[in-house]
Amino acid sequence: MRVGPSAGTVSVGAGPAPNHPSTRSAPVPDPAPTPDPVTPTAGSASGRRDTATASAPARTAGARSGGRTPSAVAHRTTRARAARAVPATLAAGVLLATAAPASAAPKATTFRVEVSGTQKTTWTYDKRVAPTCDYPERESGEQTLTFGTASGKPGKLTAKVGKNGALTFTASEVRLAAKAALRRDFDRRFAEISACPDGTTGGDRAENVQGTRTCATEGAIRLRFGTTRKEIYDAGDPLIERPLNGMEPGMAVLRGAHDWPSSDSYRSLPAACSEKGQADADLGVTVGRGEWPGGLVESRAALPLRTLQRARKGTRKTVRIRTVVQYPNAEEQQQPAEVTKGRTVLDLKLTIRR
Repeated sequence: MRVGPSAGTVSVGAGPAPNHPSTRSAPVPDPAPTPDPVTPTAGSASGRRDTATASAPARTAGARSGGRTPSAVAHRTTRARAARAVPATLAAGVLLATAAPASAAPKATTFRVEVSGTQKTTWTYDKRVAPTCDYPERESGEQTLTFGTASGKPGKLTAKVGKNGALTFTASEVRLAAKAALRRDFDRRFAEISACPDGTTGGDRAENVQGTRTCATEGAIRLRFGTTRKEIYDAGDPLIERPLNGMEPGMAVLRGAHDWPSSDSYRSLPAACSEKGQADADLGVTVGRGEWPGGLVESRAALPLRTLQRARKGTRKTVRIRTVVQYPNAEEQQQPAEVTKGRTVLDLKLTIRR
């Protein structure tokens, strides 16, 4: 900040020539300060005329104020104080201006989301035959879900993005059209029943039964986004209570809730198949992570919402997610390895656009 020609500096005129009669008289009170037009000369480093030969009274009068009159000194002091006050005022304004955005909460941004993918679950069941009065039984099957947003009709995802990239979802469900194809093969060896404690078997009157059951139907899956399990599971689901570890800023957890057309309030895939006359084609993995009723297993991914928020409208980012779950595992232990084994593979593609 500049104040006047030179902040905090007052120029005083050179005055009369040495030994002039006026130099021996009292100084004229309150002269108006004027710029010194004199340029430096040899022997005058200050750019002013050399006044070393001025009379003693003149030097004494000026010594009290550094060579300037009282009025000039007061004028200089006032201007110096003003010059010091201006930067202080500006500094305070800068602090207030920079502090204001810190308290501003992040604004919600709506993104367009296109979704496509598949989920396939395969399984085998080998019955653990009891020592007596029991028969061997084997089953196997698969369930394939194909899903996605309708062509040209992306879903909407609204979220707030914090400074560190942390996400807060305010609208986090995208409805997907889905198709299901199920197959269940079974082989029940009733004729091979073992002897019972009373010595009878009944095997001579029983017949083995083999067969296949299938189902093909259409429905919907509601893909949910969140940063906690309470955001993606329905109330009362036991999976809500499991700890969600490893989540970092910018990451989201996803899960597909089943929504298959049936009179059953649960709207499960097996119920929809049964109402179409295609019963008994359901999965052998009944204690899983949402596959049996026709949902998508939980997955997680880092979403580029912070990057898209800063980019121009129309910018797209694609995220591919693959999640694999083996059964049994540390969390789903209700199915002993020698009884039921299974594997679910989810491949999910998200195309997000601002």
